[in-house]
Amino acid sequence: MQGNRDEHLATECRIDCAYKENRVNNTDGSLNDYETLKVLSDLLNIWDENIIDNIHRTCWESFQENLNKIEEGHICSDATLLFGFCSEDMIILHCDAQYRKKEDKCEKYLQELKQKYE
Repeated sequence: MQGNRDEHLATECRIDCAYKENRVNNTDGSLNDYETLKVLSDLLNIWDENIIDNIHRTCWESFQENLNKIEEGHICSDATLLFGFCSEDMIILHCDAQYRKKEDKCEKYLQELKQKYE
């Protein structure tokens, strides 16, 4: 099981590093939220402005609040990884209905996500 844990920690650190390398600062050195979000969205291949806006509204605040928190036994913050998961959830939630699979398990998962983010 050590291998899975090490892989998880490595993933956390890769994503944390990608965020730190791609963050956009204002001239005063503070984080430019929207421009940074656009860069991260590009990295995640998210191009729909509606989805990006929903990511900003739903995922960004928690991401920023937890960015410097490192859980015991970890070497990097998992905030960026969790931000990625939240972003993926927003893609699913706000995907145009014509592109969604009409399978029962997909619809059930969509309903679970709606409840999660209410």
